[in-house]
Amino acid sequence: MNNAPAVSYSYRNSALADGAFPFAKMSSYNLSLYAQDKYQVSDNFKLTYGIRADYTYFPTKLDPNPNLAALTFQNGLQVDISKFPNKKLLFSPRVGFNYDVFGNKTTQLRGGTGIFTGQVPYVWISNQASNTGTLFSSSTVSTVGDPRLIFNPNVNANRPAPGTVNANTSYEVDATSKDFKYPQIWRTNVAVDQKLPMGIIATIEASYTKDINAVNFSNAALPNNSTGLITLPGIEGQQRYTVKSTQTGTTAANPSISPFIYMQNTKKGYSYFITGQLQKSFLNGFNASAAYTYSQSRSVNDGGSTASSIWSQRAIAGDANSDVLANTNFIQPNRVIASLSYKREYFKHAATTIGLIFESANNGAFSYVSSGDINNDGGANDLLYIPQNQGDITLVPDFVGDTRTSAQIWNQLNAYISQDSYLSKHRGEFAKRNGAIMSYFKRADLHIAQDFFVGPKGKRNTLQFTLDIINLGNMLNSDWGLYQTPNIPLSTYNTAVLLAYKGLDAVSGKPTYSFPYQDKANLTPYTTTYKNITDQISRWQAQFGVRYIFN
Repeated sequence: MNNAPAVSYSYRNSALADGAFPFAKMSSYNLSLYAQDKYQVSDNFKLTYGIRADYTYFPTKLDPNPNLAALTFQNGLQVDISKFPNKKLLFSPRVGFNYDVFGNKTTQLRGGTGIFTGQVPYVWISNQASNTGTLFSSSTVSTVGDPRLIFNPNVNANRPAPGTVNANTSYEVDATSKDFKYPQIWRTNVAVDQKLPMGIIATIEASYTKDINAVNFSNAALPNNSTGLITLPGIEGQQRYTVKSTQTGTTAANPSISPFIYMQNTKKGYSYFITGQLQKSFLNGFNASAAYTYSQSRSVNDGGSTASSIWSQRAIAGDANSDVLANTNFIQPNRVIASLSYKREYFKHAATTIGLIFESANNGAFSYVSSGDINNDGGANDLLYIPQNQGDITLVPDFVGDTRTSAQIWNQLNAYISQDSYLSKHRGEFAKRNGAIMSYFKRADLHIAQDFFVGPKGKRNTLQFTLDIINLGNMLNSDWGLYQTPNIPLSTYNTAVLLAYKGLDAVSGKPTYSFPYQDKANLTPYTTTYKNITDQISRWQAQFGVRYIFN
């Protein structure tokens, strides 16, 4: 057995006086009342209006943390961790209309406007109950010669007494602003349906959504921007925090808190779309439609599993708490969808339906980032600066044994930037979160249904057999129906690491970067943005179904 001492030893224990397991407990109430009415203004104009009221209340009061309450965080913030948000009463009025303009169902105008209230995942709220600094205590020992670094088979040998708070207390804190309100949006939409010659129906629809109370997360433990956020030397103007946390003590009275995730509201964020559609039903059983949608969507953040992960994984440049608007994770600016179907009944006891749906759209978006922690905020989520020329950036080898010169690395990086449609258009700028819109996919799905009308006399029940072929084009040709993804592997939060941050240059103080190989073993650099996806989404699939439909 190797009895060499460990390099470090960490443990976590209950900080409750009786040593009981520190469960995080909370409760909340959300009471809603909704009233709606309809008013027939005229024979061809109908108005629908209503109002909803939502009352939120958090009756839970947590154990106070006086050590935390005595501290001052970014922008003078002080927090009583024992209190949840104040009681709130939110009103959501809305109105909708439907207008048959000429009274003959040839031109229909419809739409509405109003405020809508939602909820947040309760884990975002309960994070405050879990991370108060009063439930758990933790410590890490790394002093050479400390006996706790030597393995001891007695599991209780290093266990602190119940309620012990370690001298080098360090913990995460999550809190919610006392003025926090559940999410609210204002949404307006309007549409026109117009009958055209030859029985064609044309529709134009537009919608605009504006955040009233969206959700924003910040790390209040970071220093104030005016004193703690400096600009590094170099053309790119990269910003960096001097320290990760303003609380640097190692006692319970002055704990090292990092991060301190603070949830509050923001009014930023919006989305809109406009859709044009043509559709026609034929007398011989054919139905056809085609539509195009253009949309944009901007947000401060798109949510996630926990408060800390939402903040730390949001791609940013410089100020980690900036509420910069950027494309949402699932933005799809352009989408075309068309369908064609045919249904034929025969022999009075059977019918066959064949339908084909075609869709083409952008396959999402992603962010170009640099690995490492350039801005020193504690997260590896720094947006990439896109150099215009070699003088904009200091390039160094990627690993020991990497023999490339700075000029060779630049030539490889420059070639990649030049062929990338997003990077090549934004040289001299920081990449935007979800700024790179992915390439289009094109997919057709086939649906066939065979109906047999059965059942007792006077009834028309249906025995139906179906065949669905998903991604029909790929079945016909292996090069059709393929989706694409970036060659650079995407993280869970849709980030692609193009450059690796290697630290600050000892002489100039400028940040240094390397351009990693796509294939390190064969020294193959990245040369193209996209590659075909070979998993299930790009492969054709078939499924059979059977069901019995009662009339």
